[in-house]
Amino acid sequence: AYGRHVGDQLLVSIAKRLQNGIRVQDTLARLAGDEFILQAFISKPDDANLMADKYLRLVQAPFHIVGRDLHISVSIGVALCPEDGTLRETLLANADAARRHAKTSGRNTYRFFESSMNDNVYEQLRLLHDFRIAMESDQLSLVYQPIYDAQDGTLASAEALLRWTHPEHGPVAPDSFIPMADLMQFSHSGLVEMLEVILDRYRIKPESLTLEITETTAMQNAEISIVILQNLRRLGVRIAIDDFGTGYSSLLYLKRLPVSELKIDRGFVHDLTFRKEDVAIVEAVVTLANKLGLRVVAEGVETPEQHDLLMDLGCDYLQGYLLGRPVHPETLLGLVTADKRVVHAVQP
Repeated sequence: AYGRHVGDQLLVSIAKRLQNGIRVQDTLARLAGDEFILQAFISKPDDANLMADKYLRLVQAPFHIVGRDLHISVSIGVALCPEDGTLRETLLANADAARRHAKTSGRNTYRFFESSMNDNVYEQLRLLHDFRIAMESDQLSLVYQPIYDAQDGTLASAEALLRWTHPEHGPVAPDSFIPMADLMQFSHSGLVEMLEVILDRYRIKPESLTLEITETTAMQNAEISIVILQNLRRLGVRIAIDDFGTGYSSLLYLKRLPVSELKIDRGFVHDLTFRKEDVAIVEAVVTLANKLGLRVVAEGVETPEQHDLLMDLGCDYLQGYLLGRPVHPETLLGLVTADKRVVHAVQP
């Protein structure tokens, strides 16, 4: 986001800070990219906890690079010898498996290796391998779910949803591969340029396109996300925060993110009619969005009761099976042409 020269300076600063924190008998090395390894001698496992806490604190303190304060996150995996292996390669692999687990747990944390972690890592690697093949072999397709204006019921927009049909396993659940693809695409260095080419090639008005990024992805490294989203926003496209309320957002960062829209996660909508807590959360999100000048979309609307309550709470747009299931492009064009309105007293 800031250029390679800033990234290089950041890595040097991190290395110096880590090096200043190690003991004489320990060894610190940079493996590749932004990965470091520490070989430390300890007398009891609890010492590893203390060391991991220490390095979390060291890296979380801001770095001042070329006039900017950069805040970064860190994920630490711990493998013990001889409990988790005696060979160097085994210990490195197990420490890395624990690190990946820490990363998926929200970052800025550490995890000790457990044998079950390898199973998950191998499954993720297999899925990533198959997904790369899927992109090249026509296994992926798009469907579109309508989004309606909450007040007058007119069709306002549609969300493009990726579907994967595996040649051996059949349909793959979106929850198992979308987060993986979302991180890969958002962190791609050519994302802004690629989008600019696409907008020009298909003559799309930038303001008619909304890009969704999950709250978790946006907040994993908020400072970098702000820069990337600002670059995207300069193209004229709109930005929405998806699954709002399920991640670990900070209101401090939310006010700085150049977003146009908040999408309330279906988890809050599902129990809306019999849980006062969820009503309070939705109402608070709507109030917050209004203060920040953002639109609110509620996902997962499945019953007329949910529909009416979300209208009363002030949501701008509604999306869910009650209003319309994901459809193929031809069907969506028919809806646009007919300008369908919602008959929310009848559940399809």
